[in-house]
Amino acid sequence: MNSLLPCFTIFCTLFTRVFRPDQVSFLNFHPPFKYESQDEKLLTVNQTLPIGFDIIRMISGAIIFYFGLEVFEPNSMKGYTEWLTDVGMPFPGFMPYVGKLSELICGATLAIGLFTRLSAIPLIATMFVVNFIMLDGNILADTFYLLLILSMFLFAGSGKISLDYVLSRKSSNRLQEVMS
Repeated sequence: MNSLLPCFTIFCTLFTRVFRPDQVSFLNFHPPFKYESQDEKLLTVNQTLPIGFDIIRMISGAIIFYFGLEVFEPNSMKGYTEWLTDVGMPFPGFMPYVGKLSELICGATLAIGLFTRLSAIPLIATMFVVNFIMLDGNILADTFYLLLILSMFLFAGSGKISLDYVLSRKSSNRLQEVMS
């Protein structure tokens, strides 16, 4: 797993460039999406994101959800409790469940694109604690790469392949009906 996440990060970078080749040149770099003022809200949809960004979001959410399933394995949770006790974290019997439940719930919502920016916040907090407290700030750890990927989702939101997009279109259609 140690070599899988850096490869996934490189793949993500290249994949977003493939779907928007008009915005990348070798001499003049342009980001793969435009940051617009309406995207400062947590629940807005960024319609200018390339489709590759949504695919990366779905894959990342599925991977995080898979790791969140460890909440149902008593031996794994016991190991996490012992590890947190050795590190000196407060509430070592409770904190593994908080982390794994946030991975389970927010990983699922990230995969389907529901409240993408809001679901990135607890996952960023979880990965921050794991990377900088439990792993002593190792920036070569898998959790640091996930922290960077989740930060992209916090700032950029979701694209057109998401439930956020479907819900925002329905709410804007209802608003237009009320205004007419």
